[in-house]
Amino acid sequence: GSMRTTLGRWPEMTLDQAEEKARHYRSLLDQGINPKEYDERRKKEAAAKAEEEEAKAITLRQLLERYQRNALSIERGDTTHYMKQFKSTIENVWSRFIDIPIQDIQGRHLREEFEYWNSQRVSPRTGKPAPTMSTQGVRFGTALFNFAIDQLELLDRNPFRVFKGQLKSSRESTAYLTPKEAVKVIDTLTMISDHSQWIEQYGF
Repeated sequence: GSMRTTLGRWPEMTLDQAEEKARHYRSLLDQGINPKEYDERRKKEAAAKAEEEEAKAITLRQLLERYQRNALSIERGDTTHYMKQFKSTIENVWSRFIDIPIQDIQGRHLREEFEYWNSQRVSPRTGKPAPTMSTQGVRFGTALFNFAIDQLELLDRNPFRVFKGQLKSSRESTAYLTPKEAVKVIDTLTMISDHSQWIEQYGF
């Protein structure tokens, strides 16, 4: 038997659009597919996909909270202390990204922030440049995004891979002096130099 269906309403749908939709429906019917059921199925699939994307669009802060809950649920030894350090480092080093959806965080932006930390930021505790903290931020960030990929299946890429093979170990990290420490070292070297000249000149 024949089947009647509404293609759309004017002016939301133009005549050209209605004709295109009618051709599409005829093609479906020729394949033995009910156009109305086809449209309903497509709508459900689109709604499910949108819901899935929305569920995945969590911020870095929300990801950190989920990581923390997961770690504390299987607490071992000094997990609580470790997580405090983990949370503090992520919130400090990557504060620029903390309320951004994790899907929108790009490796090049992470690198820019990392270089900024290494060149301009100083540790509030020591007053020295903070490459150690930024390096730790990269390691913690890598772990956090691996959790999003492997455990939560929210992503298929880790933006922290941009740092792969480029970080020095803590033993290789550069040591910096505060201005006061630098003055002391210079004074000490000056005294040694003066003393050496004295010995050379007077023999004692």
